[in-house]
Amino acid sequence: MLPHEYDRIIREMIQHESVLTDHRMTWMWALQGLLFTTLGLLWEKSVLATLVVCGLGMISSISVGYSILVSIKATNTLINDWENKLGDNAVQYPRIEALQGHEMRFRYLLPWRLFPFLFPSAWFCLGMLRRFC
Repeated sequence: MLPHEYDRIIREMIQHESVLTDHRMTWMWALQGLLFTTLGLLWEKSVLATLVVCGLGMISSISVGYSILVSIKATNTLINDWENKLGDNAVQYPRIEALQGHEMRFRYLLPWRLFPFLFPSAWFCLGMLRRFC
């Protein structure tokens, strides 16, 4: 395979991972919105139901967070493969990503890294608030 073909394929694979991450975040936002709405409707009606909704919110957030971490790892693997395969020829091509993770100082504040792990804390706090207050 020629280097320019390999470059194109790797870029397409990374773009696909980015699209998947975008879809996962969209699903997470939609599901979290529905669950928060459900929680608001059930808050005064049933302690058990609110705890179940809080549990679903925690589990779904953690699941999305894990899938995004796997996607980040896949992207990093593709970038490393690209750099290893092209070797010294890599300088002839534009960088795969404008900024890679290790070049960003506060990368953990990016929404796809922060919110899937912030939501479970919020759900836990709401569940404890409902259970004990």
